[in-house]
Amino acid sequence: MDRLAKRKRLLTAGVLFVLMSASLTLKGSDKSNIKSSQPSESLHLQESVNRVTISGRDSLTLTVLLKNTTKKPVYVVESNPLADYQIDVRDERGQPATPTDEGKVLLMRALWAGRRVSVLIRPGEEKRDTFEINKIYRMNAGTYTIMTTRSVILQTGVRHQIKSNGIKITVTP
Repeated sequence: MDRLAKRKRLLTAGVLFVLMSASLTLKGSDKSNIKSSQPSESLHLQESVNRVTISGRDSLTLTVLLKNTTKKPVYVVESNPLADYQIDVRDERGQPATPTDEGKVLLMRALWAGRRVSVLIRPGEEKRDTFEINKIYRMNAGTYTIMTTRSVILQTGVRHQIKSNGIKITVTP
């Protein structure tokens, strides 16, 4: 590896370390600098599923779109999609769904994701991630609500908490 490429990598790693340190500092500090964004303010988070009614054997694919609704480019820091998004799956009683054995492994790996990448989302562009929800969470027969949340730090240094529209799913035996 030549010296210039090595310097670029170190510089990128340093910038990402500062961004992530700021993120961790914000988590434990006063929440007044964390704003809940509306779709018109910065980024819009929307989710959809392949089917709203599934049998217990069917695969449930959740698609999450992160769209830049501003007139300026936005950079977001990404690692592992399961670490970037908080997926809240709750049954009709409001109880959280428990992770499957495979889901426990996937969620644990997501916490230890080694990569941090700054991703540019231009005005009007969107970024798409998909998750096999019933591979991650145990979903017995019943009705479930899925809500996705993501924290982003914009160039202004303000951390935004954005939430999806929420979806209801019915699982049949």
